[in-house]
Amino acid sequence: MRILLTGASGNLGRHLIPALLSDGHEINALVHNQLPDVDVLLVRGDVAAPGFGIRSSLRHIQAIVHTAGLVSFRTRDRSALSRINVIGTQNTVQMAKDLAVPLFHISTVYVCGDHKGTFSYEHCAVGQT
Repeated sequence: MRILLTGASGNLGRHLIPALLSDGHEINALVHNQLPDVDVLLVRGDVAAPGFGIRSSLRHIQAIVHTAGLVSFRTRDRSALSRINVIGTQNTVQMAKDLAVPLFHISTVYVCGDHKGTFSYEHCAVGQT
């Protein structure tokens, strides 16, 4: 299966690539930074741009695995967090709809903020679950 992997140069994406390749998938890796020495098609794009800025090169995609995201608890990063985590995810959902392909979204509990102790969905701000 030809998979578009968002966030391929990030922590989650880099670790997912070997597993997808070993299962026989072909990967179009949407990257913001270059990946070192991997057997994937590198595609420079931006999840926060409509169509990732590369819509025409996605016509053979059969599934999207969305791992792109930013983790930060600094107030000054709020705009970037919203751009990448909210708008980027909205664009990814729209891309999956437009291409009529399945979407697999992989994220982290950190999207709900810095919380000590036991965690539940009630700890997330409205709109984050």
